[in-house]
Amino acid sequence: MKVPFLMKIRKGLYSEDDKITILNATNFKTTVYYTDNAWLIEFYNSWCGHCHKFAPVWKRLAFDIYEWKNVIKLGAIDCAHNDHTAICREFDIMGYPTVKFFPARDTPSNLGTELPRIANTEKSIVRNVVGILQKEQLEGRGGHNWPNLIPYRSYDTSNLWKGNDDVQYIFLIFADGNDSLAAEIILDFSQVKEIQIRSVVPENEVLSRLLGVTSYPSLVLIERTKKEPEILHSKENTRESFRLVIKSFLKKKNISFPEEQKLPDILNSNDIPSVGELQVARNNLVQILKIKELGDVVFLIDLENTLKYSLEHEISSHKDISGEAYVALNKFLIIIHKYFPTGEAGAVYLQKLIETVSSQSEMTGSEFKENLNNLSRGGLESVLLTKKDWMGCRGSEDHLRRYPCGMWTLFHYMTVNALRDSSQSNFNPLEVLDAMLSYVTHFFGCTECSKHFQEMSQNKSMRTKVKTGDEAVLWLWSAHNEVNKRLSKDKSEDPQFPKISFPSPERCPNCRDKMGDWNEKEVLNYLISVYSRENLIQMGSEGKLSFYNKSRVEYRNMKKIGKDFNIFDISLCVALYMASAIICVGVCMKFVLKKKYRKKSYVQDLLGKV
Repeated sequence: MKVPFLMKIRKGLYSEDDKITILNATNFKTTVYYTDNAWLIEFYNSWCGHCHKFAPVWKRLAFDIYEWKNVIKLGAIDCAHNDHTAICREFDIMGYPTVKFFPARDTPSNLGTELPRIANTEKSIVRNVVGILQKEQLEGRGGHNWPNLIPYRSYDTSNLWKGNDDVQYIFLIFADGNDSLAAEIILDFSQVKEIQIRSVVPENEVLSRLLGVTSYPSLVLIERTKKEPEILHSKENTRESFRLVIKSFLKKKNISFPEEQKLPDILNSNDIPSVGELQVARNNLVQILKIKELGDVVFLIDLENTLKYSLEHEISSHKDISGEAYVALNKFLIIIHKYFPTGEAGAVYLQKLIETVSSQSEMTGSEFKENLNNLSRGGLESVLLTKKDWMGCRGSEDHLRRYPCGMWTLFHYMTVNALRDSSQSNFNPLEVLDAMLSYVTHFFGCTECSKHFQEMSQNKSMRTKVKTGDEAVLWLWSAHNEVNKRLSKDKSEDPQFPKISFPSPERCPNCRDKMGDWNEKEVLNYLISVYSRENLIQMGSEGKLSFYNKSRVEYRNMKKIGKDFNIFDISLCVALYMASAIICVGVCMKFVLKKKYRKKSYVQDLLGKV
């Protein structure tokens, strides 16, 4: 049974239940280095859409090779977490997801070997990893307790028993040397001390003839108490089929072996969030519904959170910034200074930052972060006008929307507000789009997202088609809708905010003609209305909403039902009712599924209030 709303409380893309070691800035080096097993680490970003697509692959891989844990383990670290910026920068992570291999008994001087990005399925990763492990062992870098992954090249089987007093049975897998089948099965049973499994390649013709092997792959059993070997037959020449044959034999001999790990398909008691977490989820849902009722609006807090994450995390996480990346940084800072809605202190801060960066030709990410902190007492945080959580870009889960939504919003906002300068003789209609393309190319963490945007800028002829400020606004709008179409129903999509062709007919009836085609003149007017500085919404210190120019907020599309009761009030009541019901269901499930669960006083108290 699945409870989607309950599961949305989970932070990050993984948990320990996924057979994946969760790494952070504190435990990374002590966990990964100086161990007898190798490590395969995914550096990911919890808001990255491609990371969301890759997460199921990583989970299936973790369960698939869990029994290899004496040889290799899987880990993951979320580089989107502010505390992890420095360590992800240290390991030179330039895009997400990045998978790195760390050998056994490794030392901090090694920053890992990156696996090719084409290995995007668990089977291709397994084959890649097996090849690396074999190479490590062949070159003397394997762990002390690793099974022998190197093909057996002698024709004398008596040598196999030497130094293996506990071994009673030997399985020989005759397989093509380019196939990882034999090594995978060796690793699958590496914890069973009563058996030894070795691979034999076709080049060992003498042994093949002696044991009567005529086809590949083949499985041969040799028993310590019997002289004659036995060829074991499997239904298929697959890893799963060979495993079944070996398991069947071990059962007959009363030899225990690790049970195959399977991905859970039901909600277990450990997946059920606490009552406190359910309350947070309910509050989040209520806030989302409030924001939805405001219509298409832009919040200052979303722009500021985007800028803060961009400067303090994405740019600062780069080990070195030079060449084209440094040019991209200058372009980005210049348009931010021109068009970002800051107060006087913020404008001075950004000007100082531009002067610092433009006075050099390169700097490290850590130096850039240091400049952010030193340019103003209190750093960047001290010049922001609002200091609250995401609003319009808030997601139903912590890793949905937020920064990617904020980045789109920021550049839409800047293309619209650049129109103020369109009458000037030196106005460059491509300035904002060009800075956006450069930023996404060199700093945007989602590798696939960056690649797609670069391709789109060429396919949609950004540099040749955009001649005016209006065309810049419409080009970005069209590009965003193209991305929405591609990502509709994607794993990274927030179910509370489905990807649509923006704006919706309900929000802008005049933006489409009777045939459903876009009326770009009306679309432009609508975009200017939504993203203009005058209509920017600011969250005040008391938690109340106000327009950036201090005007009163008018709640859009809210038809009055009664004197002081409207559609929003009804939907809010329904949401609160549903959320409260979900809390009750979640608590009941705790009692049903956790048989050994001990009651805590606060749970009982809360149940009395719900």
